[in-house]
Amino acid sequence: MFLGGGKAAAQKQFQRAFFPLILCAIGLALRLVPLDWHRFHQDEALYGYWAIRITSGEDVLLKSAWVDKPPLYLYLLALFFHILGISETSARMPNILASVLTIALTYAWLKHAYGFRAAAIGATFMALLPFNILFAPTAFTDPWLVAFVVASMLLAVRGATFGAGICAGLAIATKQQGVLFAPLTLAISWLNRPQRRTLSSWLLGLLLPVAAMEWWDAVRWSSRPSFWDRSLATYGHLRLIHLEEVSERLIGWLRLIGYIPGSPIMGCILFALAAWLILHNVQNLRLMREREPLSYLRVKTDFALAGFAVIFLVLHWVISFRIWDRYILGLVPILVALWARAVVLLWGKAVGHLQLIERPSVLGLALVLVGSSILPLSLSRVPVGCNYDVYDGIEQVAAFLKSSAPPGATIYHRQLGWHFRFYLYDADLEIRWYPSPGELADDASKRLNRPLLLVLACWEPEKPVLASLRRKGLRLKPLYEACRKDGTPAFTIYEIL
Repeated sequence: MFLGGGKAAAQKQFQRAFFPLILCAIGLALRLVPLDWHRFHQDEALYGYWAIRITSGEDVLLKSAWVDKPPLYLYLLALFFHILGISETSARMPNILASVLTIALTYAWLKHAYGFRAAAIGATFMALLPFNILFAPTAFTDPWLVAFVVASMLLAVRGATFGAGICAGLAIATKQQGVLFAPLTLAISWLNRPQRRTLSSWLLGLLLPVAAMEWWDAVRWSSRPSFWDRSLATYGHLRLIHLEEVSERLIGWLRLIGYIPGSPIMGCILFALAAWLILHNVQNLRLMREREPLSYLRVKTDFALAGFAVIFLVLHWVISFRIWDRYILGLVPILVALWARAVVLLWGKAVGHLQLIERPSVLGLALVLVGSSILPLSLSRVPVGCNYDVYDGIEQVAAFLKSSAPPGATIYHRQLGWHFRFYLYDADLEIRWYPSPGELADDASKRLNRPLLLVLACWEPEKPVLASLRRKGLRLKPLYEACRKDGTPAFTIYEIL
């Protein structure tokens, strides 16, 4: 009996150890599916260009760039360019790695915080939710921000407050939004180790990467402003919203949050479960405080996560943050933890009250829940992350210009500067931005001694440009039309004569 029991226990431990590996493998496969669906968003192209300047040695400290982001992700991206070469695929691989790593980190975090069942369900959500999958093959800064935040949460629940502080600092050094998550990781550290030295240990860990980040920033002050100042200018100077903006912004943020569960039905179920979890905890708080210390700690963790989620959303609602999908990517593991905890708690009550046999695996239950979320909506229908086709065809434009444009030609554009810096970084071409059709015509009329090309996107009106050029005795000759995958026009290249 003892040998049989030992063998069963060993088999169970092996299955639990193997489970996150299977999930990570599935998650990796899913994240590779949309890898080449669409071309870079303009911010991805800009980060890629900065990384090129680093890896090429032209500007290792980015002293000549108007950088509005902390440095850690940019240098990580440069490292991948150095190893894999400069391409869209190379730029997207770091975030695929971060997204898969976050699955494993979420599993480990929830296992220590709530137990195996919650970890299995939570990690399954992280692996299969379309929101996570579509942000993995991008070159945005956010997936690594999320990975460091979850790593900080894991170390916090394990009582490693110094390491939790370091990871919280790394999150800030990846993206400024990490500042918002730092209090949560400190709160979780305190809940799991309520000692006087917890705060000092956490702060010391936080200061190490933050100090390195600030040194890098200070080195650049002689030529460029701090990235903190630059980011405030980029975001349009954050402020409290006006009364007339309240309803529009609320609808906008709720719409984005609705994409996280994968389908409206699943969203209603999961958010209702999270609300039920908090109400259940409030009703049973006194009993757990007196009789169940472990359950009481888990309840306090629930409150910390739910409180943070509410505060995070309210801040993004009432302060003039842009309503962008990537801003709520960091909220996903927080919501997933609450959903997993609620599912496990409700399942336990069903087992007890309905006298169910607790034989069906939690993995099976999680797959049913998340599968029902994903199956009704194909990834291509969720407009987040990499799933934007606005700049599809830009790679064709770059290929044509590299192969057919005369060396030293001037390429005029209105909205493609960040893309051209990335896609044409090694081309012998002059990229020139024009603020208006009239100024384009004035400048072109003074440069007729060299080849002049103009790139117009399909959404840019052509008639004002033609009229302005005609007044200067100039005309446009179509050279090349780039199309999207569905055959619709995307960009047209003209020669100015």
